[in-house]
Amino acid sequence: MFDYQAATPHWVNRLSFVIRAEVQQRFKAAGHAITAEEWAMLMLLWARAPQSMGQLAAMSLRDRTTVTRLIDSMVKKGLLERTAAPGDRRSVLVDLGPKGRALEAPLTAIVSDFIAQATKGLSPDEIAQANGVLEKMTANILGQDDAPR
Repeated sequence: MFDYQAATPHWVNRLSFVIRAEVQQRFKAAGHAITAEEWAMLMLLWARAPQSMGQLAAMSLRDRTTVTRLIDSMVKKGLLERTAAPGDRRSVLVDLGPKGRALEAPLTAIVSDFIAQATKGLSPDEIAQANGVLEKMTANILGQDDAPR
């Protein structure tokens, strides 16, 4: 019989669900109506905005339809804005709206506190090793020679 609890993907998946639920709860407790999916999209755009829908889909490992629905919702909330791409009015870029920009500091602080709790008792070397293993597993699954950065 397959022992799922001995399989690394089980723990990666479980941790992912726990992280999403906890981060979303912490946002809510702090008065921010932001989902884990919206947080992930905001992080991508805080790092490098604007982006096309295709770029956001590729970076988030989600299909374009899912990303479009998410962006639609975030535009309605005032978190993001759509603009025409320079030189190609048919192409749309997604950028941060004023509300999305304003959330970077408070949401990052919430997540930083969460990360500190999650990594309590782990040495910097253990954290680096865990990150390296997860990056290598991701690269293996995606068929890449090096882990994505």
